[in-house]
Amino acid sequence: MTSSKTGAMLRNILKVNNVKELQPILRAGVESYFRSCEEDNGTHNVSSRVKEDMEGLFLEKGIIPLPKDEVYLSPKGVVFVYGQYEIGPYAIGMPTFTVPYSKIEKFLSPEAQRLAGIK
Repeated sequence: MTSSKTGAMLRNILKVNNVKELQPILRAGVESYFRSCEEDNGTHNVSSRVKEDMEGLFLEKGIIPLPKDEVYLSPKGVVFVYGQYEIGPYAIGMPTFTVPYSKIEKFLSPEAQRLAGIK
């Protein structure tokens, strides 16, 4: 991500030593992506389908990794975008979700907090 004011590259948005710390946030985000897809498709029994979608993810030891490409800041929060095949089959598309700053603030680097207007 590049600062629009300085042109400097913001390399580390998250300050996470262990991705396990972020699992509740990542899991909720991926589930919200699946829920939105199922609702948009008019799926009946959305909760059951979301559970199936989550079980079909390509996860090592049940851990959702951070996206290979860096996450980015938006006016509404931190945006996570997973590439095709990154955490699941091609059919799931590119899971994308936004985590509000209020839920991820403690995991943001000082520079990301400043740019987001948090501190």
